[in-house]
Amino acid sequence: ECVLKNDITASSITVDGKNVILDLNGKTLTAAVIATNKANLTIKDSGSNGLIEIGGKKRKGVLARLGSKVTLESGSINSAKDCGVGVNESTFIMNGGKITINSGTIETKDNAAIGDNGNAGWGGNVVNVNGGKLISNIVSKGYISCGIYNSNDTTLTVKSGVKITANGGGAGI
Repeated sequence: ECVLKNDITASSITVDGKNVILDLNGKTLTAAVIATNKANLTIKDSGSNGLIEIGGKKRKGVLARLGSKVTLESGSINSAKDCGVGVNESTFIMNGGKITINSGTIETKDNAAIGDNGNAGWGGNVVNVNGGKLISNIVSKGYISCGIYNSNDTTLTVKSGVKITANGGGAGI
C-alpha cells in the first residue's frame, strides 16, 4: 500500500504489472496515473478531498491498459484537457468517490466524461454504467463535449436513470 503523506506533482505515475493500493490520504496527486501490463491498482482516499488531477496537459487522469484492472473506491479524478478515465483492453471499476459510475458524478472541462477505445479485432472492452451523472463541458476551443466516447469492439451498457449531459453542442454517447 502506498499512502500519500504530502501533495505530489509528477508527469506520471506508472504501475507496471504489480498489485498496488494507492491511498490519496486527503492529498492531491497532480500526475497521470497509468496501470499497465496486467497491473491491479486500487485507488482510495482514507482522508477527505483526496484528488488525482491533471491540469493543462492532454492526457487521461487515470489510464488502465494492457489487461490491467483499476478500481476507484473513493477520492476524485479531474482532468482538464482529456478524458478523466481511459480504458484500453482493461477493466475500470468505480465504486465510490467523485468519479463514480455506480453512483456519483464524472464531470470534465473538455472532452469525454468516459473515454473507451477498444482495439478492433482484439475483443475490446466492457463498460457498464449503472447510475450517476456524466457531465461533459467545453472550455477550450477545438474540443467537442461527449458524455461517453465508445469505439471499436466495445460492449457498452447504460442503465435507465443515468443522466448524461454534453454541454456546448456535443453528443451524449
